[in-house]
Amino acid sequence: MKNREVIAVFIIILFFILLASYKIDLPGLYEDEAFQVTPVLEVLKGNTLLPDLYSYKIFGKRFPIMLTPFSGAFNAYILIPIIHVFGLTVKAIRMSQIFFAALGIFLTYYLCRKLFDKNVAIISAILLAINPSFVLFNRQGLLVSSINLPIAILGILMISWWHSRQKKILLYGGFFLLGLPLFNDANFFWLILALSLSCLLVFKKDVDILFRSKRLSRDDIIVAFYFLLLGAAPFIWYNIQHWETIGVLTKNLIAYYQSEGFPWYFKALRRNIEIFIFILSGAWNAGSYGYSKGIINHVYPILFFVSLISTPLLAMKRKNIAVLKKALFLILTIVFILLQSPFSLEDASAYNLYILYPFVQVLIALFIIEAYAFLKDIRVTFYLIAAFFALLGLLEMFTVKGYLHPSVVVIFLIMNLWFFVRKKGPVYFLTTFACLFLFLEMAALKGYYNALMKTGGTGHFSNAIYSLADFAKSNKDLNFVAMDWGFRNRLLVLTDGEIVAKDFYLDYCRKNSDFDSMCEDLLKRIDNLYIVHSSDIAILSVWDRFSAIASSLGIELREIKRFYQRNGKPVMSLFKRIEGTISYDFIENLSKARIKGNDSGDVSIKEFTIKGDIKKVIFEHPLSEISYWLRIPKGSILKFSIGIAEESWSYTDGALGEIYIREGSRETRLFSRYLNPRDNIEDRKWYSFEIDLSGFTGKEVDLVFKTLPGQIEQEGGDYTADWWGWGEIILVGKF
Repeated sequence: MKNREVIAVFIIILFFILLASYKIDLPGLYEDEAFQVTPVLEVLKGNTLLPDLYSYKIFGKRFPIMLTPFSGAFNAYILIPIIHVFGLTVKAIRMSQIFFAALGIFLTYYLCRKLFDKNVAIISAILLAINPSFVLFNRQGLLVSSINLPIAILGILMISWWHSRQKKILLYGGFFLLGLPLFNDANFFWLILALSLSCLLVFKKDVDILFRSKRLSRDDIIVAFYFLLLGAAPFIWYNIQHWETIGVLTKNLIAYYQSEGFPWYFKALRRNIEIFIFILSGAWNAGSYGYSKGIINHVYPILFFVSLISTPLLAMKRKNIAVLKKALFLILTIVFILLQSPFSLEDASAYNLYILYPFVQVLIALFIIEAYAFLKDIRVTFYLIAAFFALLGLLEMFTVKGYLHPSVVVIFLIMNLWFFVRKKGPVYFLTTFACLFLFLEMAALKGYYNALMKTGGTGHFSNAIYSLADFAKSNKDLNFVAMDWGFRNRLLVLTDGEIVAKDFYLDYCRKNSDFDSMCEDLLKRIDNLYIVHSSDIAILSVWDRFSAIASSLGIELREIKRFYQRNGKPVMSLFKRIEGTISYDFIENLSKARIKGNDSGDVSIKEFTIKGDIKKVIFEHPLSEISYWLRIPKGSILKFSIGIAEESWSYTDGALGEIYIREGSRETRLFSRYLNPRDNIEDRKWYSFEIDLSGFTGKEVDLVFKTLPGQIEQEGGDYTADWWGWGEIILVGKF
């Protein structure tokens, strides 16, 4: 490479880094982006954050393998040394991904220079560096596994080096690198398959020549395949153990087929092509950045599809067989990936189709060079120039009014006449088109960044999450409960593992438990703060049902803090149970208690009448036990009455009632009273008591009620007619 070429590549990469790193903390940290970082906390801090299914123990220490059936922990292990040096910050996470993307640009340039020429290489690098989708995706590169790009390009490079140098270690190393991204994203399998099919179709004769010349053997292919499997070993090991990836794929395909029949494939393919067009035009990120009405590059999809059709035709016209083969290889790879996309392991999205970069940019760059060479060989007529300005006029209608002012068209027309007279039409045509194309890309990026500065990101991408994290760090003594998707992992990362919010909606989905019971148990805690998305961006929210149940229990949940986007739109709120007095009725909740007794009739709800005073009681026959699990609120007082049923006074020899607090294996006796209305006339009435439980505030305990026969100390104690009643038992506390 000449010095000027090196400087040009350096400037392109530096320009990309500056573009991608501007206001790097915007938009706000996204939940899936944070999810990729959670294994870092597990490895560095020892926090158990992932299910055992996705981890493996080595020397007693857990190492995450797969985060989901289609997403591995590779990103996290790459991030460990970076986070160890620079700390767990959004800037460190995102700058690392931008660095990998910049490395991908350089390797793309290097590969194109080797396979084509420096012009294709430089143009490919420029097209990547300024493409809004590429720039904005790689600001949050964990979402699109940006490290896969340099690894894949380096793998292809090593295979090309093997072809020219005949060192088998390069072939094996290339296959190993192509297998490695499978540990990161199972969807990379579609790229491997597309590359393999394209190679077999386009370069079959070349491969046959390699076999006949003994430069390549079947053993070499087998060993190379084993190296590919070695790169993907964690992913393969996981599926041998659990078979999850294939299971999820099969389940999705069956569900699609049952819902829509075979046409589901064509519907999904059409949807994916539409998404792909959005990616090319730079419009995919518009909603999350608040850039819904800005300029986008409508020329890009048109240019791509023209390149798709015209590049092989131009190569055939110029009888350039080498370029024709390479163009067909690029085209078939892109087409195969699109055709396979309906079989994605997750819902079709831009993140899966991002794998088409940089093949698209290389194909466009190749078309530009071939078109320029073709135009140099023909007379550029007025009709060609007229067609160019017709395209310019259409572009004016598609874009936001004012970006392409009519004066721009007039200036281009004057320049066109000058170059036409000087017989340099091809130079002008391509130069002005390139300027216009670059202008649209940069205008779109400028619009995105202006929108980011105004909104800070919208919805789940809002930078309001940073304010929530700051609030959480300053209130570590409280329990944060996520009532919707999108909070737990972000808070975990932004607080360096200090705040582990309870995923209530996810717990309910996993446990498949009774929702009402789960809500009631959650509402017992007095220090819970419930995190809620605004209704327009809620995804899996259980808040409406939860708040309805709280209301039915007479519990008021009040909004204590609201978090806003920069443009003033609310995106999330914190709710808390308001300070006040509430009671827990033990009689009404007897069905939730754990009961031990000799038979089913030992404990029940009845009414006792003593001296004309009727009370609802829990009837408890001796040698039975009633246990309630509770979290004791502050200022708690246990209020209750005791008595023995009037109709048993003549027969009973008395009974002993006791109340205990049980914490694990330790018991604390709170109350003990012996009643014998047969022998002690003073016991022929109701006794009322209050016990202060403030010493147990905030503790999760079992409150235990026991009864014993009056003569238990004597062998053969009499249980007859020991009809004990706990009347009007309530726990009164403040929340």
